[in-house]
Amino acid sequence: MKWFRYLSFVSCFLLVLYSTCKAGPYTNSIHGSSSSGVYRTNMTGYSRGNCAHCHEMHATPNPFALFANNFNTAKTLGPYDQSDDFCFYCHGTPSEQVGGINNYDYSSSFGGAPASNATDILSTFNQLSYHDLYDIWVFAKNNFSSFFTPESNPCVACHNPHLVERSCGKPTPNFNSTQTAISRPTDHSALWGDNSTEKMNYYAGGYLYQPPYYYNSTNLEPDGASSVASVQAGKTIDYVTFCTDCHNPNNQIYSTELANLRGNGSVIKIDWSVEKHGKGAADGTIDMLPPYSNASIGQYVLSCLDCHEPHGSPNLFLIRREVNGKMLGKTITSILDIGWLCRNCHKDDAAANAGTGNVNSWEYIHHLSPDAPYPGPPGGCGRCHGTFSSDGCLHCHYHGSTYTDYYGNIRRTF
Repeated sequence: MKWFRYLSFVSCFLLVLYSTCKAGPYTNSIHGSSSSGVYRTNMTGYSRGNCAHCHEMHATPNPFALFANNFNTAKTLGPYDQSDDFCFYCHGTPSEQVGGINNYDYSSSFGGAPASNATDILSTFNQLSYHDLYDIWVFAKNNFSSFFTPESNPCVACHNPHLVERSCGKPTPNFNSTQTAISRPTDHSALWGDNSTEKMNYYAGGYLYQPPYYYNSTNLEPDGASSVASVQAGKTIDYVTFCTDCHNPNNQIYSTELANLRGNGSVIKIDWSVEKHGKGAADGTIDMLPPYSNASIGQYVLSCLDCHEPHGSPNLFLIRREVNGKMLGKTITSILDIGWLCRNCHKDDAAANAGTGNVNSWEYIHHLSPDAPYPGPPGGCGRCHGTFSSDGCLHCHYHGSTYTDYYGNIRRTF
């Protein structure tokens, strides 16, 4: 009788599992797709998209019945091996997925830049700068316990593997702005970015989201199909709301990268409602490169991924390789190199002086422009130039930064 009850329970469980997976969110996901879903190389006896390509119900000691360990919690810092994270078994090289999987960075997928050598998620994380997986794991289990457990995979903090859809960026042939691969940590059971209220034009509200140029084009991100800002803003996922689930004024986040770089691993708290690159009004004028203009200063609000990669980058601080339609002029391996990012949107001396000034030199914007914070005859130079050898642009310009200008006014500098 006990065996009968047990078999009846298992039969009912499998029936429920079958009826749940037969149609609905999982089969609508890229992992559950019958045409392009999960299909493990040594499990070809199962149909594509079948749960058994990731889960082995009887033959594994791993959490969630996965075919390999979910995450190596002893690995507190990269570089990563394929065995350190379950997702790397398919999203890495060699791939367990039949045919392999290419995952390009944001600069390529949505910026249109030539692909880098990092063409899968594992190699993307094994670059100079990356979202440290151990840091994410610690933060998520301490802050998102409604779905994240000590046995969970850090990738799950931002991606729901049973809902995730194919990235709609390059090289997908037909761009579909309703497809998204992300779920907010505070709303893990739903996709984020798949409807009109989860796009950057909706987030901007009374402000203006001006998508940057697509690579080598006057059309705009995220697909380079139009030069009309409102059209392209309606395709761009609201990454601000997504990222500020974690990066906000309330959460103190630890970063191993910052700890190794500067001796302090505390990530600066971000309040996008007051920062000038967010919804904080710009004070005065600045000299911008197209498609941005001084006429709209005070209206612009940027997306986090206009400047940053979500997974990893060859540049410090997850800075993109390509920004506003152009590759950066230099790989940012030092905090002194940050100006090579800024000059893709802001005029340096070379751009302001029609090519007669120096590249990545900023005398005009600081001393000679109509809104220069330090105008007039030279004086008190050591206040800035005595410290720039250690900080460069980051001495004054970083998330949350302010400074006292020539007239004694406290001004926000980011």
